[in-house]
Amino acid sequence: MALAVLAQAQNIIGLDAAALLPPAADDRQALYNRGEARLRERELMQVTPEGVAVLEENLLRLIDIVTHPDDALIAIKTIPGVGQQLFIYYGKDQTFVEQTLPTEQQHRLADVGTASELATRLLQVFPITEAEANTPAMQLPQQTMIDVFQLASQGQIEQARQRIGTSTPASEALLADFAHAQFSGTLSIYSGNDDGEADSSELALVQGPNTAWAITPTHTPETVQAQPITAAAFAALLGF
Repeated sequence: MALAVLAQAQNIIGLDAAALLPPAADDRQALYNRGEARLRERELMQVTPEGVAVLEENLLRLIDIVTHPDDALIAIKTIPGVGQQLFIYYGKDQTFVEQTLPTEQQHRLADVGTASELATRLLQVFPITEAEANTPAMQLPQQTMIDVFQLASQGQIEQARQRIGTSTPASEALLADFAHAQFSGTLSIYSGNDDGEADSSELALVQGPNTAWAITPTHTPETVQAQPITAAAFAALLGF
């Protein structure tokens, strides 16, 4: 967080400063001091005789993208039995930067490149099967879809089937993949528009042993659609 302070950022998309920073002012200052010391050790920051902190040029470029992005994408990947991983992407002038948190006190920044390279990176994070699926899409109320996933992932298949309220080839395929998901994830996408406001969209992913599913909103309020997708379809869904 010392980088955010040096860059004079009010906030950083995807991060809650209040949750990351110690509540006591002395503890926060100690954290900033440790961060600045690490930057100096790695020769990523120098302090002029006048006491002005100057960041290394490439690091300053990364920080500028992170703190003043045109676009942002927050991805959370969940691996059963392992836990969650957070990946945050920031874009400015068609260049993207990845931020990850190896630990609560460490922030890793890495160049990703263009939007096309971001799509490639996201497919590394979410290695979706290339197999084509003939299973049709199905729509459910959003809360029902959440309940079905939770029940199926806990092995409560019959309860999940009852929650759907029917048994079809599509629902049975969905239940099988939900019950044995290799990973799941959520992606929240934020894009600036001509009015200076941010447009947002969300989607969820579930990779089963047979099929990858994208769960997206529909035109009907509080209703979502689960549809089988391939890696290429995933990239197209993101608009890359």
